[in-house]
Amino acid sequence: MFTRFQEAFGDVDFILVPGDSVAHRVAAPNGGSDPDNLNYDAVKANLQATFAKFKQYFPNTMVLPTIGNNDGRFKDSAIPEEN
Repeated sequence: MFTRFQEAFGDVDFILVPGDSVAHRVAAPNGGSDPDNLNYDAVKANLQATFAKFKQYFPNTMVLPTIGNNDGRFKDSAIPEEN
């Protein structure tokens, strides 16, 4: 996808990345718990891998991500301020 986008559009000024970059069932369930941070660590690793690809393919492009309901520590919950 990144290669094809680059071939089709070349360098662009910015890319808007809609939320839900992380797959379903990676974040801990809403109202659940994540005492060992395993779910949250997986969410963060997924986001890191995703945006590393943007940096690799579009190093000079401003990437503007949004946070979706699967991208936080708990599904369907705002990310706590301490995180």
